[in-house]
Amino acid sequence: MSNISRMGKNDNFKELQFDYYTEDHFNNKVQGISKECIDISLFQLNIRSLNANHRGLCQYLEMLNLDFDVIVLSEIWSYNVDYYHHILPRYTFYFELPKDTNVGELACILLIHLFIMSKCSTK
Repeated sequence: MSNISRMGKNDNFKELQFDYYTEDHFNNKVQGISKECIDISLFQLNIRSLNANHRGLCQYLEMLNLDFDVIVLSEIWSYNVDYYHHILPRYTFYFELPKDTNVGELACILLIHLFIMSKCSTK
């Protein structure tokens, strides 16, 4: 049996929810959860161009009642990506761009005090 098959049978895994939420729906879901009960929090978004959508990302994250330890953005695209190192204060921005195209790739935005990484990529 593969690891993925075993993981799908795990009761804790079954309780996880991977859905799209408005800020109100998300805030209602996390209301009453103590921060001490959260070991690590991760936010993942296919941003489809950080250059075009960085303001919406920042606004959305500001409206959420949870500060994430790790933010993973897919399809950041390479347009002006060097200008976005400091879009989220307190976070460190790691990315690796594709060599043969301007679209695609992954970025990890990490809370400074949580991790020390040399890079985060899809390799």
